[in-house]
Amino acid sequence: MQRALLQQRAVLRAPAARRAFFGGIYDSIASSYKASVAESLNKYGLKYDDVLNEALPSVQEAVARLDPEEKIARDRRMKRAIDLSFKKKGMPEGSDGKPFENYLYDHQQKVQEEQDEREILNRY
Repeated sequence: MQRALLQQRAVLRAPAARRAFFGGIYDSIASSYKASVAESLNKYGLKYDDVLNEALPSVQEAVARLDPEEKIARDRRMKRAIDLSFKKKGMPEGSDGKPFENYLYDHQQKVQEEQDEREILNRY
């Protein structure tokens, strides 16, 4: 009886040990990937929300709900990035922005909640 109990405890501890071991590896890979994405976005002066797939309905609706100033800023960043890419240049040194500063996330979450609610209401 005690042996079976000890085996069960060992089995329960195994996932925690795996998480502890692989969690550190995962965190280091994730942080290096995030740094790489930030470097690529800063190269062209973009934010992460600028490169979201606009073919998704939630992103299209979120972009449509942006304030006029945010839309203008987004369009300018996109045009500048296209121009810099065409010229095979990057942003000048010292112009590091905040690539992970979200301006579209709140709008996108509201759109997603509305779509989920609509789906639930139309189900019955």
